[in-house]
Amino acid sequence: MQFNMFTSIAYLLVATVCTTSLGQGQESAADSRELTPAAKPMDTPQHSNSKIRSVILAGGCFWCVESDMEAAPGVIKVLSGYTGGRRKNPTYETYASSGHREAVMVVYDPEVITYQGLVEFWIKHIDPTNGRGSFKDKGKQYGPAVYFETDEEKELALKVVKAVEDANVFRKKLDVSVEPRAAFWPAEDYHQDYHAKNPDKYMLYRSQSGRDEFVRSHWGTSASQLQLPGAFPSQTAEQPK
Repeated sequence: MQFNMFTSIAYLLVATVCTTSLGQGQESAADSRELTPAAKPMDTPQHSNSKIRSVILAGGCFWCVESDMEAAPGVIKVLSGYTGGRRKNPTYETYASSGHREAVMVVYDPEVITYQGLVEFWIKHIDPTNGRGSFKDKGKQYGPAVYFETDEEKELALKVVKAVEDANVFRKKLDVSVEPRAAFWPAEDYHQDYHAKNPDKYMLYRSQSGRDEFVRSHWGTSASQLQLPGAFPSQTAEQPK
């Protein structure tokens, strides 16, 4: 698809916000009170429902992953942040160089949806074939990863990845990292709910990134349908083979 010069320039101005190389431009425009990174990593937030749990997922620009995961059943809250790196207190300028990924923490009700159900929903809204980036954003910091806390979660994540790979939706081997859960550092405030705070800029970035076209071309209307066994607590204990 061809775009005129002004559309292309506008896209580049917005797209660079979701890359680390020009992150300072966005931050200089933001309220200075919102630029302080988290002083400590975050665990599952407290909630009136004591049974809530959380999962950490990475799939490219966290604005988009946050927005997508909010639409999954049983999700209570989604937070953007950084995980998997070597240093404490990552910021938007430093997270990539310290080995972190852009990621989200999904807080959910396990009585509505299961861990593997969320992994299935997530994998249908990303590009799981490229471990070195996602869509327009290049680099391992944008690669897909799912994090587990227990051996059971690790097994479930691997089974979902294998089930999707065996379905031959992408006609190639998937390149998804399944890793032990690491410290999750919430991103700066202006990144949280970016799609709601800045809808025009967000939609411009997203529409030009190729994410939606990719998802539609591979999943069609089934992207938001949970089809693998065990996605919901009411289903039997059978898991995807």
